[in-house]
Amino acid sequence: MLTLIIKYLLNLLNYFLNFLVKCIVLLQVFTVSLQIFALVLLLISLLLTCAAVLKKFRHHLPLLSFIFLMLGLVLFLVSILLVLTASPSSGTVTSYGYFGVVTGIVGATIALVDAFIVKPYFKKVRITGNNLGSINIREVTVKDTGGKEIGKCSYYYPCYYSSSVIQCSLRLRSEHFAVPIYARNAIGWVALINKAYNDIELHSGYTPWGYSHHYVLDIVGEESLVLFFIPCTNMQCGDLARQLRDCLSGRGCNLRNVDIMFPVRPAEITRNWDRGIAVEFQVPINELKNLRLRIRAGGENTTIYEDEFELREVVTSCIDDYLRRN
Repeated sequence: MLTLIIKYLLNLLNYFLNFLVKCIVLLQVFTVSLQIFALVLLLISLLLTCAAVLKKFRHHLPLLSFIFLMLGLVLFLVSILLVLTASPSSGTVTSYGYFGVVTGIVGATIALVDAFIVKPYFKKVRITGNNLGSINIREVTVKDTGGKEIGKCSYYYPCYYSSSVIQCSLRLRSEHFAVPIYARNAIGWVALINKAYNDIELHSGYTPWGYSHHYVLDIVGEESLVLFFIPCTNMQCGDLARQLRDCLSGRGCNLRNVDIMFPVRPAEITRNWDRGIAVEFQVPINELKNLRLRIRAGGENTTIYEDEFELREVVTSCIDDYLRRN
C-alpha cells in the first residue's frame, strides 16, 4: 500500500514538473507579450491612482485595486521564474524578465497605495423590519402623496400619537479594502420622491440610526439607518404586517392606505430623536409603485453611499423581515 502511494506521488510530481517546463518554454516564447502585459498593468495602475485622487469610480475602486494588486504579484512571480530559468546566453529573455519584475513590483505597489487612498465606504446588507412597541410622539403632520397637508396630530388633537410602529431600516456595513477602519461621525439622509408628480420631493431630511435613534454615530461593523415607520393604527402590528403582505403580493387587500412616517430631527443634530416631531404620508396601496426613496449615508472619513429604491419594494422587504422575526 505504501509503495503504491509513493508511486502515485512520484507520478504526480513528474506531471507537475513537465507542466512547469512547458510553462517556462511558453514564457520564453511569449516574452514580448509579457512585456506588453507589464506595461498595460503599469498604465492601469497609474489610472487607478488618478481615479483615487479624483474620487471617481469610488464603488468599484477597491475591487479594481485588489485585482491589479494580484495581477502585479502574479507578474512579479512569473518574471522571477523567467529570470531564474533563462540560459546565460539569452540576454533578451533575461532583460524582459527583469523588466517584468520591476514593473510587477511597481504596479502592485501602486495598486496597494490606491487601496489606502480609497476611503471606507458603506455597503448595503439588507432591509430590516422591527417592532418598536408603543411610542409617544408630540406632533405628527399628516400629508397626502401630493404633499398637501390634510391633518395634524398632537396631544391636543389626538389621532394616534401613541401607537406601536414597525421600523423599516436599511442595514449598512462599514468596509474598507485593505485595513479595518471605522466610519467616524456617520450620518444619514432620506428623501421621498413622487415620480407621478414630476419627481416632486415630498420629504427630505436627516434620519437617525437604529441605535438609540442617534443622528451622528461611529460605526465599526454594521448599523441600521432608519428609513421610516409604519404606524399600527387600531390593530396589532402583526395583523397589519400580514394584511400588507397580502396586499403587496396580490392575494387580496383589505387596506386602502399604508401610513409612512418619517421622524424629524431636533434642532441640535448631535442629540438623538426625542420623538417630538414626525411627518406622515397616507399612501394608497396602488400608488406605492410611484414613490421612490433616495438615501445617502456618509461620515467624516468615508465616501458617500447613495442609492434609490422603489417604496413598494422597501415596504415589501421590511414586512417580510418583520414577519420572519415575529
